[in-house]
Amino acid sequence: MKLKLLLIICIYSLISNPSFGQFLLEGKVIDHNSNEGIEGVNIAIQDSNEGTITDGNGMFLVKLKETPSILIFSHVKYENDTIDIVSEIGGIQNFYLKPQVRLLDEFVIYSIEESQALSEIEKYSIKDFEIVKDKIYSLDYHGSFKKYVLTASDIEGNAKQSLKLNQLKPIEQFHKSCDGILYLLSGDGAYPINNDNEQLALGSKVPKTTFEQFILPCKLKNGNKLYYINEEFNGLKQIISTYRIKEKTNRVIRVIANEELIYAYKEDQALMGQGGNSIRINNIETNRAMRNREHEAVFLKKILYKPEFPLYITKQNGKVVLLNHIEGKIELYQNNWLLHEIDITYMEDKQWLKSILIDEKTEKIYGIFKLKKGIGIKEINIESGQTKLVSIIDVALQNLKTIRIFDGHVFYLKKNVPNGIFTGLFYQGIM
Repeated sequence: MKLKLLLIICIYSLISNPSFGQFLLEGKVIDHNSNEGIEGVNIAIQDSNEGTITDGNGMFLVKLKETPSILIFSHVKYENDTIDIVSEIGGIQNFYLKPQVRLLDEFVIYSIEESQALSEIEKYSIKDFEIVKDKIYSLDYHGSFKKYVLTASDIEGNAKQSLKLNQLKPIEQFHKSCDGILYLLSGDGAYPINNDNEQLALGSKVPKTTFEQFILPCKLKNGNKLYYINEEFNGLKQIISTYRIKEKTNRVIRVIANEELIYAYKEDQALMGQGGNSIRINNIETNRAMRNREHEAVFLKKILYKPEFPLYITKQNGKVVLLNHIEGKIELYQNNWLLHEIDITYMEDKQWLKSILIDEKTEKIYGIFKLKKGIGIKEINIESGQTKLVSIIDVALQNLKTIRIFDGHVFYLKKNVPNGIFTGLFYQGIM
């Protein structure tokens, strides 16, 4: 009788328990041609929000709550594949992916003007680019004609308009303001770029001092508020404030300062005198001493007292997010009130390159990491502080300032190593 009752209980538990059949599947994703493990393969469980990603050797471990289950394998450089797991299996299982014959999600954007004739690397380069409202703006240098050309294209790289920039010297780079206006920076000021009625034009010059005081410190627009980050003591003190556009009122909401370093900085600055530029004196010994003092002042500002970690402020789901790397916290604000904060975990990763990317369209936040096979893009969860690898740029480490993310795609400039110039704008999807 006890055996019959035990059998009935076991059968009932097998039928009613939804976790029956769950197990850990350990596997390795391998390149079909080279037989090498593939890093960064996204493995999703169909009809669920769960999954994982392969490590540097192509290995993964995923928990299947039931069988049968369907696994979906995807990677930007390989053909997608699906595998049916019909029953529990043990040991390490190998899964093979075939490389894509054509990378349709990667393209090169050239200027609309003489794109065919300027295909030679030494005659054409891209100095900078920026993405504003579903359009890509690139600052192209045509070496053979010794001129800069401003080019606007759609998000798929189809060039639409171009504007010669012979009148500006020197041309530096782009800057996108907190309210979405794109500026072209020159030696004497900043020029807003107008693209009304499908015509490219430069607006009236904004003086350099005005730009640095009022436009550059603005980091975010959220509804009726502009958020500013102003620096004091060479950036050792960061003052975060808001400006209400309609009411025209200011309010400081956060001050982050390293008082110990500020004190030391002020003491050293006092010893250095004014630092910075010195007056040239005919006496050779005095001139040499003044030059040494200049070098020491630059060392103080650029190296010794330069903040190690940057601040970033953005928004997500209506809340303001402060990535406070100085104190190692992610802070969430609403109506200027701190909702909660968590410790940043990715700062402990030595591979983090101290740089953050923000997708303004999806509002997702990403960190840049150095991997063995290139540059890794990891999405940052602001609720937990954890990161997840979502894309790998398969190029040598270059200037991180040339990387952008927009609408789930990574855009970057590729450098021609022998010449050291950027010759193409590429993009690839995020998994």
